[in-house]
Amino acid sequence: MTQSALDGLASLRAACIDTSSLIVCSKAGILERLAETCTLYTIRPVLVESGYRDAPVQLRPTPAGPAEVDDQLIACAIEVRLPVISEDRALLIKAADAGLAYYNALMMLNLLLLRGSLSPAAYGPHARLLLSAARYSAEVRQYGVAVYREILKRL
Repeated sequence: MTQSALDGLASLRAACIDTSSLIVCSKAGILERLAETCTLYTIRPVLVESGYRDAPVQLRPTPAGPAEVDDQLIACAIEVRLPVISEDRALLIKAADAGLAYYNALMMLNLLLLRGSLSPAAYGPHARLLLSAARYSAEVRQYGVAVYREILKRL
């Protein structure tokens, strides 16, 4: 199962990021580095909601129709067929239902390690910040650790 996650991360070049992940990645100190590694797209309502008006993202037009910001972001991701980065389980389920790949900030931290944008020594402090900012289940944390260990084997 971790192999499919690694394959997805290895091919990830761009994604739509939501409010929760903007906040968590920023608190973990990885948002700028993530934007240098993977093109991040979002919609203006996400920036307004997050308060990060100068976030390192590319703006996409806000789709007409849905009233909720999460639904607008999913509509945008579907339109451009890009994966979704979110900490919101309901949003990730919507992405999966739409046939889109999806990730959380923990997987983005693993992406930085995989791409060499973050050293194994720097991983720990960022992981602690991220885990204190996010509310992951034990299962999600365990999966993130399994992916991390697989990446270390490849370095």
